[in-house]
Amino acid sequence: ATCAEQVHRASMRDFLGDPDSCSLARAAVVAGCPACGGCSAHDAGCGVLELPPTVPPTTTIPPGGPCKAVCDLGGQKATCEDRMAWSVEHVFINKPDACAAAHDMVSRQCPVCGKCRRSAISCVDEETLAAQKAE
Repeated sequence: ATCAEQVHRASMRDFLGDPDSCSLARAAVVAGCPACGGCSAHDAGCGVLELPPTVPPTTTIPPGGPCKAVCDLGGQKATCEDRMAWSVEHVFINKPDACAAAHDMVSRQCPVCGKCRRSAISCVDEETLAAQKAE
């Protein structure tokens, strides 16, 4: 894989949700492969997909509980439970403990979502499916 591909992979795998994910991923890749130091952050694609920093909105808990709270992230409004479900299906698919990873990521992106208990959302990952099959 090229250095840029390694940076993209590390950005998604290790630093997703961090506003400096690409820069952190590049530093990690360069630490493991000094030859990638010649690939600038710009050449690796840093800054292309990253959202500008914003002040998180103050959100009150709606009727129905914190999982029904709407978080606006980069102009995309969605409830906490919908963000978590989407993340399980699209970001953490086939990863161990996808529900926990999605909950952690969404909670970092939208602090109000941290009040949504994992047990309150209908989340199914590979580990849950395996446990259901074993019963």
